[in-house]
Amino acid sequence: MCLGASRFEVGSLSGFFVPARWLLGVFWFHCLIEITYSVDVKRVLIVDTDGQLRSNLKCVLERQFEVLEAESVSAAVQFLGRNHPDLIFLNESLIDVCSRVRANPGTRCIPVFAFVDPSRFDSSVGRGLRRAALLDLGVDDVLEIDFFPEELLARVRSRLRLRRFELDEEVECAAGNLRLEPSTLSARLDGQRITLTPTEFDLLRYFLLQVGRVVLRRTLLGDLWPDAVVTRRTIDTHVANLRKKLVGFDHAFETIYGSGYRLAPQERAASA
Repeated sequence: MCLGASRFEVGSLSGFFVPARWLLGVFWFHCLIEITYSVDVKRVLIVDTDGQLRSNLKCVLERQFEVLEAESVSAAVQFLGRNHPDLIFLNESLIDVCSRVRANPGTRCIPVFAFVDPSRFDSSVGRGLRRAALLDLGVDDVLEIDFFPEELLARVRSRLRLRRFELDEEVECAAGNLRLEPSTLSARLDGQRITLTPTEFDLLRYFLLQVGRVVLRRTLLGDLWPDAVVTRRTIDTHVANLRKKLVGFDHAFETIYGSGYRLAPQERAASA
């Protein structure tokens, strides 16, 4: 057997050659340790009674995140009482978890993704209505259980990237009778607090920084969800939710058909 064909002599210990591949392995192992302890690993909580779905999700998510699991609403509530994950996945049947997250000031800003089973619906209309209902209930995104792994990871990265936007609390973002409160990710309309989901807050802030300008849907998608597959219908749903919550706002949300939206100047809104 020719050792020279598979090993490179870099030294000897007690008559044995040290394989170059072994040394390279040790080197990369130490590099991996350094990377692991230097990177801020985000934590994702999966809440579902279906152990198989939790396992499938964990298999995909643990490539890039620390994954935690809860098999019931009560287990999730107990966990959230001790720890705050960076993002939560839940089955649509456990939507009560989202309500509890939003009701707690300490967790209300945590992004929540919901999963739906498309086989439960007879048509795309039924699926669309259920997605809209879940968004109205406070979730930030809705996916189907037969997800594509890379799309799932991209959506999570996109949502977490938005969460990293640190708003300067001393710089007020306001227009007319509306004022954003970055410290609580909420808004005040004529002094009354308006509850917003994290996605609604980011979207509203985006419009407030561009009052009077037409915002194209493709521009909005590129700025807020560059890596995620978000449809125009999803944007329309979030804008519709903002319109419902901001009745009496001095600036009207105008739909520019075929293009996007505009937050109208105060004078135009008043005249309308």
